[in-house]
Amino acid sequence: MRFRGKVCALLLVVMACGVASAGPEEAAKAFTAGKALLAKGDFDGAAKALKEAAAADPNNSAYFQEAALLKRVMNLRKQIAEEKDAETWQAMARALYGYYRQNGIQGEALTLAQALHSKAGTGESAALLADAYLAADQNEAAATLLAGLKEDAVTPRTVALRGVALARLGETDEAQALAAKFALPKECDDAALCFDAARLYALTGDKDKALATLKCALECTPGNQLAAVRAEAKACKDLAAVAGSEEFAKVLATESKAVGGCGKCPSRDKCAGGEKKEAGCGTHEKSGDKKDAGCEEYEKK
Repeated sequence: MRFRGKVCALLLVVMACGVASAGPEEAAKAFTAGKALLAKGDFDGAAKALKEAAAADPNNSAYFQEAALLKRVMNLRKQIAEEKDAETWQAMARALYGYYRQNGIQGEALTLAQALHSKAGTGESAALLADAYLAADQNEAAATLLAGLKEDAVTPRTVALRGVALARLGETDEAQALAAKFALPKECDDAALCFDAARLYALTGDKDKALATLKCALECTPGNQLAAVRAEAKACKDLAAVAGSEEFAKVLATESKAVGGCGKCPSRDKCAGGEKKEAGCGTHEKSGDKKDAGCEEYEKK
């Protein structure tokens, strides 16, 4: 019994040391590891690492939020495989696609975008697929897809992305012609469209317009997504012509003017009370017997 008591005491000491050693530094390492695993498409490994980060530094709410969001995404991945309703499936697919792109899970994003476009066949789905092709450096595929759209499927975003694809392929004159005719809709609140327009202008040599539309993109981005968009802008090779300048730094400091945290969530106007809820879109009205599943923050019950 004394031996067992000594073993138990030793285990308690080891456990205590483990708890004492956990903290912000270990949490940061676990978080970084989790994000790296996520980019590789290792959802289980990422979930474990993010959970460890949240446990090691419970005062850092960002770790908990990332872990919780990933859990919801993993649930949504299971649900979308079983979903039979076409509209609900497409809403789920758009939500997952946004999460994949934001976290650099390019293979999953491309596969899902292809499936979505095959089902929807709209200008919006074509833009998502072209975006996925460009993220995977499949520029010819993006250009071919967008050049073949029927007139009623052409949108401002498909035009901007086609210009980006052409510029990357060295079709400078055609890209510049598209950029010269391109115009954002009045009172545009589409952050993705503004960001793509900034890429087009930067690639075709109009630095002033590139910076102005990038600023618009940040203003249209919900506040809880600003950090991700700023990081994407810094890493985006299409913005290389304006990146690193003092003006670029000033633009990146732009704050959000978007109302609420739901952004372009397909369900944002159906939130309880008819209001646009802050970060989470967690409360949705019922649509018949089903919940709207378009928001990446939303876990289907």
